[in-house]
Amino acid sequence: MTDLIQVYQEALLGLVGNIKRRPLDHLVGFLFPLVTFFIVNYIFSLNYMANDNLVVGVARFIVYVVLLSFYLGILSLILEGNPISIPSFKSSGLRILNDVWTAYFVFSLFDLFAGNLLSGGFLTIGLFLAFNPFIEMIYVDKKPAGHLLGDLASFYKTNILHWLLPLLIYLLILVALAPSSIMAYVLIGANPMDFAFGPARLFSQFILEEPLVLLLSQAFHYFYLLYRGQVYKIIAHSNPRKRAYMREYNDGLPR
Repeated sequence: MTDLIQVYQEALLGLVGNIKRRPLDHLVGFLFPLVTFFIVNYIFSLNYMANDNLVVGVARFIVYVVLLSFYLGILSLILEGNPISIPSFKSSGLRILNDVWTAYFVFSLFDLFAGNLLSGGFLTIGLFLAFNPFIEMIYVDKKPAGHLLGDLASFYKTNILHWLLPLLIYLLILVALAPSSIMAYVLIGANPMDFAFGPARLFSQFILEEPLVLLLSQAFHYFYLLYRGQVYKIIAHSNPRKRAYMREYNDGLPR
């Protein structure tokens, strides 16, 4: 329990310090998903785009995965404390594009062939919880897609409570902030990678009817993403015993 509390405190201090250093970068990180879904929904709703459903579907899929990769690239820059510029935005997104594409494509294939099973909801929730750290493994650790499954088992072996407890609290708060439909869309998604964009994926449905709810829930989601990124950085390559030892060692150093 002591390690749990200390990890969460360290992550919170890291997040606060990150926000103080580059506040304008956080405005970019918050607005990117909302602007993305405004533009994408507009483009793919045009009449000339509605003639060929297959072509439109493939185009939407490609655009979505590319934008997801670049969004995770933005989060990577922010979490590392690096400034967001056009060159850094481009390089950070392209660096993880292949791994984002691979993970998203595999989950999409599973959804395609197991659609009836996923429609029940329980398997979808299981996938969401089981593969939830994939996002951070890709954009924080820059892990190759082929290594994700093995590293996931190792990660959960020592850190499952540290990871899932904040997620549960996040979901409970989101229920209070947002309508159940937003909650269902964020959680009950066939692809666990969709979680990165959060409630922004419902932009077209809620921006006119409940814009304040959408903005509040998206802001909360954004800062939760950054917080869990900080948690991941602390726990991904250690265990409670190692962290306790390092804290004792650091406390013993002369100030």
